[in-house]
Amino acid sequence: MLGRAIAARRSSATRERSTAIGVLVRNLCLEREPLYGLADWAGDLEPRLVGLAPGEAALLNDDRVGRALDELFDADRGSLLTDLVLAAISEFAVDCSQLHDDFDPLPFDASAARAFGQVAASLRRAGRNTAARTYDAMIAATAIGHSMVSGSSSSPSARAAV
Repeated sequence: MLGRAIAARRSSATRERSTAIGVLVRNLCLEREPLYGLADWAGDLEPRLVGLAPGEAALLNDDRVGRALDELFDADRGSLLTDLVLAAISEFAVDCSQLHDDFDPLPFDASAARAFGQVAASLRRAGRNTAARTYDAMIAATAIGHSMVSGSSSSPSARAAV
């Protein structure tokens, strides 16, 4: 899967980069070594358990893993995540018959507008650029205005927390 996502970018080192990311993911799950310690970490393990061929661990330097992460950043991560979820559903025979999308949009109404004033004032007090955070503030204000977060209380302490 990872190789396909990176190969879509026409990388000449697709296998090498997907292998490096695979080792990095295994490391994050097991030990969380820094990038510069990845080769030593993988070298102490049975190579095939971390997705490597014998002798490949020595090739895992931080520059190589960094280039692999750059490729992953530029890849179509949405399709990669979709492929991963579909593979997990198939592999573990997940019954999806009970899953459904039950999304009801929340309006930006008068209560959200009142909360928006509080959120914007809080951003200004914190020294934040309110114009750059407008959409974030609108989302937060909508959640507060519809009593979805604790900042929706009318108490002075709750308002101060916003």
